[in-house]
Amino acid sequence: MNLNQFDQPVGEALPDWQPVTRPPCMPLTGQHCLLLPLSIDHAEPLLQAFMLAPDDRDWTWLSAERPASLPQMQHWIADKVADAAPGSFTVC
Repeated sequence: MNLNQFDQPVGEALPDWQPVTRPPCMPLTGQHCLLLPLSIDHAEPLLQAFMLAPDDRDWTWLSAERPASLPQMQHWIADKVADAAPGSFTVC
């Protein structure tokens, strides 16, 4: 098993991997949480939550550097929201 710099298992390479169909961009209600389409309104609470971690381990599976300020988080979210492909959600 491959490990990243935080000793998290990242698994083996999957050369034949194919993406799945993304869920619709609408609120999705589960048994234990609610998924809301990502919105710029989520910037401040998301930044506060991510800043609780002492390092970037909570950002492992995201393809960018963790934002360090509210303007950076707003910019990151704006880029995600502008992406035409659905699939960016906030867990509530």
